[in-house]
Amino acid sequence: MQSGVLIHTKDRNNEDDPVELHGQKRDMPVTILVNENSASASEVVTGALRDYGVAKVVGTKTYGKGSVQSVFDLPSGGALKVTVQEYLTPKLTKVNKVGLTPDFPVEGDAAQLIAALRIAGLSDLTLKADKHRLNVNGFDVDDPFPVLRQDGHVYAPTRAVTSLLRGVVVWNGDVRSVDVTAHGTHAAYSESGHDLILKDGSSFVDLDAVRASFPELDYQDANGTLTVHAKQP
Repeated sequence: MQSGVLIHTKDRNNEDDPVELHGQKRDMPVTILVNENSASASEVVTGALRDYGVAKVVGTKTYGKGSVQSVFDLPSGGALKVTVQEYLTPKLTKVNKVGLTPDFPVEGDAAQLIAALRIAGLSDLTLKADKHRLNVNGFDVDDPFPVLRQDGHVYAPTRAVTSLLRGVVVWNGDVRSVDVTAHGTHAAYSESGHDLILKDGSSFVDLDAVRASFPELDYQDANGTLTVHAKQP
């Protein structure tokens, strides 16, 4: 963004005092990660970049803090903080108590990061996980990535695996299964079929079963380290 309106600020009389920006434009892909804790300034940046069509947003709905406060000093030494305006995005999208809905709704920290990298244009992703850390394409990520090993099978978080495939996952509560669709291929994994484990509110899918359905994904599990590689078909 080189110039334009960053936000519109409206007072109680609905009078708009837009905040303009001036900067240098750079040509690069931008993907923004957001969640329910993204508030205020982060929502300003996210809303503006998306409204100008220079960023895609990945994650979950943001907090929704779209108010502007002023602080007035009091003779007693204290201060009074008063809400004086509401801000809206350049396209006049309301943020306050509403939040911003991502272009690509994705739950789970690791899944969100992987989805963002895919959307940003990376076609090959390699994920390495052990009990202490997660590494994506050579970069350490401060995010837990639990791996379950049971009866000679390796189970990884379903959302993260689906993000590696740049697919969509849907929970089917009637039969307690997850349905994964990617690149025109559909596969279902269930508890009864022993290719799905439900634990602590999360689902874990058998990587052998996923690899059989989606050959673009491969993995190795050795010495306590799981390495998963996914390449766009």
